[in-house]
Amino acid sequence: MKIDPNGDTCNIPGKPYNSMNSDFGGDLIKARFGHCPDAAGRHVIGVLLADDHHRPILVDGKPVTALVTVTTK
Repeated sequence: MKIDPNGDTCNIPGKPYNSMNSDFGGDLIKARFGHCPDAAGRHVIGVLLADDHHRPILVDGKPVTALVTVTTK
């Protein structure tokens, strides 16, 4: 999971993502907007389906992704 996936400004320092549970999975994806230079405002949350080794799952040769736009205060 990445916040604003077109860049890396909201990533956890030293990680290529923002999800707090990407390394161990779980039913709930947790993110921290506090890593963003400006946490308040319009953001895009991107989710990529990956295997246990962080390799993207491909369907018809394309990664399985979802994007949602949110506004934070």
